[in-house]
Amino acid sequence: MVFPEIPYGSCSIPNYLGLSTFPCPPGVQQNMSLFFEKYLSYGKKMSFKAGERIYYKSNSQKFFYVTKGLLGFYFGEDEYINNFTGSGSLHFEIYYFIPLVQNVYHICIKDTELYEFDFSFLKDLENRNPQIMYDICKGVCVKLVFLSIIIQLINTPSLAKRLARYLIYLHEYYGTLNIHCILTQHLIGLLLRISKTSMIRLVKEFRQHRILKDFSRGNIVIDDIDHLRFVAETGKFK
Repeated sequence: MVFPEIPYGSCSIPNYLGLSTFPCPPGVQQNMSLFFEKYLSYGKKMSFKAGERIYYKSNSQKFFYVTKGLLGFYFGEDEYINNFTGSGSLHFEIYYFIPLVQNVYHICIKDTELYEFDFSFLKDLENRNPQIMYDICKGVCVKLVFLSIIIQLINTPSLAKRLARYLIYLHEYYGTLNIHCILTQHLIGLLLRISKTSMIRLVKEFRQHRILKDFSRGNIVIDDIDHLRFVAETGKFK
């Protein structure tokens, strides 16, 4: 699959998607499928504790709706997380349209509650309610664009540029310099393919250059957005 180059920052992503705002931060699927809440009675409720793994075989023919918690999604034995799914979002519905070719697994970042459905239920919905399938397809398109963004970030050689660009995405999504993010510093590092040691070093440099005031436990305070944009463009500090 070939992903298009998508510019970052200044709400270019919502414009690209034909939306007025970000639906959720790149790499995090949350509150994207609230329209599906009314179908929960047709699914199988499942609960998992933080730290538990959920394995998914390529021939499972199932998808999920997350009502509580946060899932980290891995391909194969990759040590880094590919994306996160939070409450209010469908998960694996994309494989109704695009076959999954390998086994994958998740780790529950928090205590998680979800509902499991068979693909046959989606087929029935497709026949009975085309509008629902349109809404599902729209969510899949957003996920593919966000996957493209994460792929482009992790292919950026400069770790400083990689982190700076992601912080700008968060700033544009939350609309503030004082960000309360669902992801911690460690989880952002896993998403961006930045090791724990490198992440600690980067955050220290960002603080020393007074770009960030804080970056701990999901609290991110940007002190100098112009300097942050400069690092995002050049990978260097002023």
